[in-house]
Amino acid sequence: MAETEPLTPADWYTRGERDMKSARALLAGGNELISTAGIFLYQGVRKYLKGYVLERNGALRQTEELFELLAEAMLHDSNLRDFATACVLLTDFYFEHRAAVLGSAEALRTELDPLLIEANRLIAHLQGETGFVPPPTKS
Repeated sequence: MAETEPLTPADWYTRGERDMKSARALLAGGNELISTAGIFLYQGVRKYLKGYVLERNGALRQTEELFELLAEAMLHDSNLRDFATACVLLTDFYFEHRAAVLGSAEALRTELDPLLIEANRLIAHLQGETGFVPPPTKS
């Protein structure tokens, strides 16, 4: 379904937060869906970065590449370079695992747990820069 209205930065942040909540829940739960957690993690960070770039630039280039979005965001906040390695690793995980589950759940968790920590740090940084507060979780 195509969007009828252009997305605002807040729309991107909200969508990113939804994906991050899914990633956190999947990582906290059973192992059978752990590679899916990595996909949600990638998508959550990507959507947060899209919101940030849109908010700072007033426009958004069409890209799905996490590192390209981070590079654009770094034009406005050089401190984001601290997350470059995590974005590269998250992208590698995303493209390696989006089509097939490769490796044991334990190995995937070992790979994803530090990426979740870095993604949470990145998002906290972006929230601090933008003032975005995620909406409360519905029960």
